Amino acid sequence: MTSNLDEAGDGTISVAQVAGLLFVSRPHVIKLIQQGLLPLHHRDGVEMFVRTEDVLAYRKQQLTKAKEWLGSQKEENEPPGL
Repeated sequence: MTSNLDEAGDGTISVAQVAGLLFVSRPHVIKLIQQGLLPLHHRDGVEMFVRTEDVLAYRKQQLTKAKEWLGSQKEENEPPGL
């Protein structure tokens, strides 16, 4: 899966590719980089690149958090009428 993403062959992918992989916008990916949640690997002109393994680790962490939250929800926690 990641071999198609890593066009440069150096284990990095562009912000646009990260956005596609995480199903978020490019500005959101830039925000994640600025907040230190995704480490910036390097810049090439105006383009930014992140290590593929860092993106996959972030995605796994987010999926785990989402599953934990979903598992913690009980019917009595639902708002009235749902």
